[in-house]
Amino acid sequence: MSTHECADVFQAIGDEVARTWARTGFRDEDFPAIATDVLARAAVARHVSARDVLRYVIETPTLPFQQNDGSRFGEPPVGVYWHPRFYVEALFWLTGTATAHNHAFAGAFAVLDGQCIHTEYAFTLEEEHPDEIAFGAIALTDSALHATGHVETIEPGDAFVHAVFHVGRPSASLVVRTHSKSVGAGRQYIPPGLRVGPAFEDQLSRRRLQALGLLLQLASADYESAARQVMDAGGLRTAFNVLQQLTDLAPLSPMRAPIVAHATTRWGASIDRIERALAVQQRQRLGMMARRRVQRSDDLLLLGLLLLEENWRAIGDRLRQWAMAGSADEAAAWLAAGLDRLAACGAWGVALDADVRQAVIASAREAVAERASDAREPAPVPVPVQGQVQGQGPRRAHADILIGPFCARTSEPVVS
Repeated sequence: MSTHECADVFQAIGDEVARTWARTGFRDEDFPAIATDVLARAAVARHVSARDVLRYVIETPTLPFQQNDGSRFGEPPVGVYWHPRFYVEALFWLTGTATAHNHAFAGAFAVLDGQCIHTEYAFTLEEEHPDEIAFGAIALTDSALHATGHVETIEPGDAFVHAVFHVGRPSASLVVRTHSKSVGAGRQYIPPGLRVGPAFEDQLSRRRLQALGLLLQLASADYESAARQVMDAGGLRTAFNVLQQLTDLAPLSPMRAPIVAHATTRWGASIDRIERALAVQQRQRLGMMARRRVQRSDDLLLLGLLLLEENWRAIGDRLRQWAMAGSADEAAAWLAAGLDRLAACGAWGVALDADVRQAVIASAREAVAERASDAREPAPVPVPVQGQVQGQGPRRAHADILIGPFCARTSEPVVS
């Protein structure tokens, strides 16, 4: 596709969203459904690839206003249409994040290239503290493997909490979204039960944390007392910030135990809940950093499952849900080989744990065996995708992705 043709596709999508939304009086609540419908009917992945977008960036004499010019959300983010009320952006992913999060905007995204594991969550609030830190129960509500062309609706705030693991190098998505403005959005949800959002941070607090980081990296004898002082001068969010920095910069530091003990004397069980969440976050972070060393698509799928599934025995259930085909022996062999390759490249150290390894493999064996007994059931009937507008939105049809010896049945929208 030529640069001019690529620009025309994006212009047509943006103009259609603008016209349709204008007819509703630009009501915020209408935008997610409109964006979903326009993206699905455009079937943009049939016409534009990630390679086309990169060629467009290189060759075009001008680009639309780059709303996220300095953002790290996307590798890179490429603005392809701008409107005073919304914009369209192509996002490329080599690493990304496995952390569940919500959004400060509304809209929809289409998988432009590659596939992705998409998980959705519900958060039940139990205990809330100042400065956007809260505890509760995080429950996985849905998980799917999405193929190129799939369209997903984005609701703002806590109505849509999700995580996306991109399978492909690179993966790309096209997002139609409003400008950020939602209160209580931009939050992260870290198992087993921590919610953290963007909080006000004054210059003094920021500089104190930076100074602590320097002392920590210098292995200074002053670090422990300084960390105590900083935590004593702030609230629970400050304690979280200090412990998170310690996890990021020196996770095995012997100074951690006395600092955690000091924080516990003031905040009690809340510190234990933070510590458990930080352990999960560190595991996800290391997995995503090592993702660059994983080349095979089936290994990326397995890594994504390990990162997104808190209960590892549920991996077999996920394989069954995605309609994997193949024998139990093939499932066991694929998982065993994949775990070995991930361990060999340092992408998943826990794959060396014999108990975990056997639990995952046994779960897959059982799931595939159950799937074989389910094979006689009639195929599922396509269901409407969320965000459908007046019956004119997309329907879900089934597409196949080959993953190792298996075939995953995924959801791919088609124009109704």
